[in-house]
Amino acid sequence: MVSDLSHECDAPLSRPRKDPAIAASASFVWGGMGQAYNGQYGKGLLFFIGVMVGSLLLLVPGIIIWAYGIYDAYVTAQKVNDGAAPYRETGFLHLLGFVLLTIALIFVFAVAAVFLLLMAGLAGYLPL
Repeated sequence: MVSDLSHECDAPLSRPRKDPAIAASASFVWGGMGQAYNGQYGKGLLFFIGVMVGSLLLLVPGIIIWAYGIYDAYVTAQKVNDGAAPYRETGFLHLLGFVLLTIALIFVFAVAAVFLLLMAGLAGYLPL
């Protein structure tokens, strides 16, 4: 006796998807967040650091890196949906962890900048 399971096998398996608009919006609000939404945490941190350093050195490089990060997050989400890039599950706690890590980086950069300015002043390179 053969059971008729052919109708169950014909249904396409739905793959998890990423919303490109959410990815781009997340990167618009917080540099690198769209990459984190796509599951690319290392890439997101690099974009965040690039935006920070680029903005501190000259404003234009920071804006260019930020804008490219928005574009990259959007395109990567589309690639995930097309199957050209791997899907990586991300949840609220992952994104919260990313934000907390980047806030810690801001603090570390601020402390390092104050230290370097203080040392430059003590060495006579800057007036105190």
